[in-house]
Amino acid sequence: MLPVLAFLFLPLLPSPVPPKTPAARTYLVNLAVPANTRSMDGIRLKTGGPETLTDGDPATIWRKLPFPREFVILTRFPEPTLVEWVWIRAEEPSTSAPRSIEVLADDARAGTFRNISYDERGIALLRIPPRKVRELEVRIFASYGPSPGIRDYGLFGGEKKTLTPDKVARGAETPGGKIHM
Repeated sequence: MLPVLAFLFLPLLPSPVPPKTPAARTYLVNLAVPANTRSMDGIRLKTGGPETLTDGDPATIWRKLPFPREFVILTRFPEPTLVEWVWIRAEEPSTSAPRSIEVLADDARAGTFRNISYDERGIALLRIPPRKVRELEVRIFASYGPSPGIRDYGLFGGEKKTLTPDKVARGAETPGGKIHM
Protein backbone atom coordinates (compact mmCIF):
# COMPACT_ATOMS: atom_id res chain seq x y z
CA MET A 1 0.00 0.00 0.00
CA LEU A 2 2.87 2.43 0.72
CA PRO A 3 4.21 2.37 -2.87
CA VAL A 4 0.75 3.31 -4.19
CA LEU A 5 0.53 6.31 -1.81
CA ALA A 6 4.02 7.47 -2.79
CA PHE A 7 2.99 7.36 -6.45
CA LEU A 8 -0.03 9.59 -5.71
CA PHE A 9 2.14 12.30 -4.11
CA LEU A 10 4.95 12.34 -6.69
CA PRO A 11 3.23 14.91 -8.93
CA LEU A 12 3.13 17.33 -5.97
CA LEU A 13 6.90 17.30 -5.55
CA PRO A 14 8.92 19.98 -7.34
CA SER A 15 10.25 18.94 -10.72
CA PRO A 16 14.04 18.47 -10.89
CA VAL A 17 14.00 19.79 -14.49
CA PRO A 18 14.26 23.59 -14.66
CA PRO A 19 11.67 25.41 -16.78
CA LYS A 20 12.71 26.23 -20.35
CA THR A 21 14.05 29.71 -20.92
CA PRO A 22 12.77 31.50 -24.01
CA ALA A 23 14.98 31.12 -27.07
CA ALA A 24 17.33 34.01 -27.66
CA ARG A 25 16.95 36.03 -30.86
CA THR A 26 19.20 38.57 -32.50
CA TYR A 27 17.83 42.09 -32.73
CA LEU A 28 19.13 45.12 -34.55
CA VAL A 29 19.85 48.06 -32.25
CA ASN A 30 18.01 51.33 -32.88
CA LEU A 31 20.99 53.68 -33.07
CA ALA A 32 18.76 56.77 -32.76
CA VAL A 33 17.84 55.92 -29.14
CA PRO A 34 21.21 56.35 -27.38
CA ALA A 35 22.18 59.22 -29.71
CA ASN A 36 20.89 62.78 -29.57
CA THR A 37 17.86 62.82 -31.91
CA ARG A 38 15.74 65.95 -32.16
CA SER A 39 13.82 68.22 -34.45
CA MET A 40 15.69 71.27 -35.63
CA ASP A 41 13.04 73.65 -34.26
CA GLY A 42 12.53 71.85 -30.93
CA ILE A 43 8.79 72.66 -30.87
CA ARG A 44 6.77 70.73 -28.30
CA LEU A 45 3.23 69.85 -29.32
CA LYS A 46 0.15 68.34 -27.65
CA THR A 47 1.12 65.05 -29.22
CA GLY A 48 4.53 65.17 -27.56
CA GLY A 49 7.98 66.57 -28.11
CA PRO A 50 10.78 65.26 -30.31
CA GLU A 51 11.52 62.57 -27.70
CA THR A 52 8.40 60.72 -28.91
CA LEU A 53 10.26 59.95 -32.14
CA THR A 54 12.45 57.37 -30.38
CA ASP A 55 10.44 56.41 -27.28
CA GLY A 56 9.47 53.00 -28.72
CA ASP A 57 5.79 53.63 -27.98
CA PRO A 58 3.56 53.52 -31.10
CA ALA A 59 0.81 55.26 -29.10
CA THR A 60 2.81 58.51 -29.03
CA ILE A 61 2.94 60.65 -32.15
CA TRP A 62 5.02 63.59 -33.18
CA ARG A 63 3.20 65.73 -35.70
CA LYS A 64 4.13 69.15 -36.99
CA LEU A 65 1.33 71.63 -37.72
CA PRO A 66 1.30 73.69 -39.78
CA PHE A 67 3.69 71.77 -42.01
CA PRO A 68 6.68 74.01 -42.73
CA ARG A 69 8.52 74.05 -46.00
CA GLU A 70 10.80 71.37 -44.58
CA PHE A 71 10.68 69.15 -41.48
CA VAL A 72 14.15 68.11 -40.23
CA ILE A 73 15.12 65.32 -37.83
CA LEU A 74 18.77 65.49 -36.76
CA THR A 75 20.69 62.70 -35.03
CA ARG A 76 24.18 63.30 -33.61
CA PHE A 77 26.35 60.38 -32.54
CA PRO A 78 29.12 60.62 -29.90
CA GLU A 79 31.46 58.75 -32.28
CA PRO A 80 31.32 57.66 -35.94
CA THR A 81 28.52 55.08 -36.22
CA LEU A 82 27.64 52.76 -39.10
CA VAL A 83 24.15 53.59 -40.43
CA GLU A 84 22.44 51.70 -43.26
CA TRP A 85 18.67 52.00 -42.71
CA VAL A 86 16.18 54.74 -41.79
CA TRP A 87 13.02 53.23 -40.25
CA ILE A 88 9.76 55.16 -39.94
CA ARG A 89 6.44 54.15 -38.40
CA ALA A 90 3.91 56.69 -39.71
CA GLU A 91 0.90 57.98 -37.83
CA GLU A 92 -1.52 57.12 -40.65
CA PRO A 93 0.13 56.31 -44.00
CA SER A 94 -2.63 57.66 -46.23
CA THR A 95 -3.41 60.90 -44.37
CA SER A 96 -0.46 61.83 -42.12
CA ALA A 97 2.92 60.41 -43.10
CA PRO A 98 6.21 61.48 -44.69
CA ARG A 99 5.94 61.15 -48.49
CA SER A 100 9.31 62.47 -49.72
CA ILE A 101 12.55 62.41 -47.75
CA GLU A 102 16.16 63.37 -48.30
CA VAL A 103 18.83 61.82 -46.06
CA LEU A 104 22.12 63.63 -45.41
CA ALA A 105 25.06 61.86 -43.77
CA ASP A 106 27.66 64.32 -42.46
CA ASP A 107 26.22 66.96 -44.84
CA ALA A 108 26.54 64.72 -47.93
CA ARG A 109 23.43 63.38 -49.67
CA ALA A 110 22.98 59.69 -48.78
CA GLY A 111 19.60 59.17 -50.45
CA THR A 112 16.39 60.72 -51.73
CA PHE A 113 13.09 58.84 -51.44
CA ARG A 114 9.89 59.99 -53.17
CA ASN A 115 6.35 58.63 -52.88
CA ILE A 116 7.28 56.40 -49.95
CA SER A 117 4.92 53.47 -49.44
CA TYR A 118 4.18 51.91 -46.06
CA ASP A 119 3.18 48.39 -45.04
CA GLU A 120 -0.10 47.56 -43.25
CA ARG A 121 1.47 48.59 -39.91
CA GLY A 122 2.50 52.00 -41.28
CA ILE A 123 6.20 51.11 -41.52
CA ALA A 124 8.71 52.05 -44.23
CA LEU A 125 12.36 51.02 -44.31
CA LEU A 126 14.69 53.28 -46.33
CA ARG A 127 18.10 51.88 -47.32
CA ILE A 128 21.03 54.25 -47.67
CA PRO A 129 24.61 53.33 -48.63
CA PRO A 130 26.25 52.00 -45.43
CA ARG A 131 28.68 54.49 -43.94
CA LYS A 132 30.03 55.66 -40.62
CA VAL A 133 28.66 59.06 -39.69
CA ARG A 134 28.75 61.52 -36.81
CA GLU A 135 25.55 63.26 -37.88
CA LEU A 136 22.52 62.07 -39.86
CA GLU A 137 19.82 64.45 -41.02
CA VAL A 138 16.43 63.41 -42.39
CA ARG A 139 14.63 66.17 -44.30
CA ILE A 140 10.94 65.57 -44.91
CA PHE A 141 9.85 67.88 -47.72
CA ALA A 142 6.44 66.40 -48.61
CA SER A 143 3.76 64.52 -46.70
CA TYR A 144 0.57 62.58 -47.26
CA GLY A 145 -2.01 64.91 -45.77
CA PRO A 146 -1.37 68.25 -44.04
CA SER A 147 1.54 67.07 -41.85
CA PRO A 148 3.95 64.15 -41.44
CA GLY A 149 2.89 62.36 -38.24
CA ILE A 150 5.58 59.96 -36.99
CA ARG A 151 4.91 57.33 -34.30
CA ASP A 152 8.46 55.95 -34.19
CA TYR A 153 11.76 56.63 -35.90
CA GLY A 154 14.88 54.51 -36.00
CA LEU A 155 18.32 54.26 -37.53
CA PHE A 156 19.90 50.86 -37.99
CA GLY A 157 23.37 49.68 -39.00
CA GLY A 158 25.55 46.74 -38.13
CA GLU A 159 25.07 46.74 -34.34
CA LYS A 160 23.08 43.75 -33.05
CA LYS A 161 22.13 42.30 -29.66
CA THR A 162 21.17 38.75 -28.82
CA LEU A 163 18.41 38.78 -26.22
CA THR A 164 15.76 36.49 -24.84
CA PRO A 165 12.21 37.80 -25.41
CA ASP A 166 11.81 38.74 -21.74
CA LYS A 167 14.83 41.08 -22.03
CA VAL A 168 13.82 42.91 -25.21
CA ALA A 169 13.55 46.59 -24.44
CA ARG A 170 13.42 49.92 -26.18
CA GLY A 171 16.25 50.20 -28.64
CA ALA A 172 16.29 46.54 -29.65
CA GLU A 173 13.90 46.04 -32.51
CA THR A 174 13.26 43.91 -35.53
CA PRO A 175 12.59 46.51 -38.18
CA GLY A 176 10.16 45.55 -40.88
CA GLY A 177 8.18 47.41 -43.45
CA LYS A 178 8.21 48.31 -47.12
CA ILE A 179 11.82 48.48 -48.24
CA HIS A 180 12.99 51.42 -50.37
CA MET A 181 16.46 51.33 -51.93
